[in-house]
Amino acid sequence: MKTSFAEKLLWAFVALSSIGAAAYGYNRFKQIRPDLYGQPPVMGVSESERAARIAEYQQKGDALTRAAAPARKLAPGETCANGVVVMIVREGDKAEARPVIENQQPVRCETR
Repeated sequence: MKTSFAEKLLWAFVALSSIGAAAYGYNRFKQIRPDLYGQPPVMGVSESERAARIAEYQQKGDALTRAAAPARKLAPGETCANGVVVMIVREGDKAEARPVIENQQPVRCETR
């Protein structure tokens, strides 16, 4: 049975891509698990520095999440002052405006 040039080209491409994938997988696995190849693991960053970087990254992410969060609708007894939701708290004959706190942050609102 005679194969066409296109079929030979297809199988050549399949063979070369399989070889390339195997070589990439071998090198990548060697990077991930150098201890299996007799190479000592490379210490890039100390554990405390790594923890500090993670904490900084999470703070930035939290700040971006808060900034992107839509302004909340006001509940009864709440008002918006200086971009922050405040609740009027009455104690006896005194009234005090306290900011509404959620997730340890004051809740934003839109002033129009």
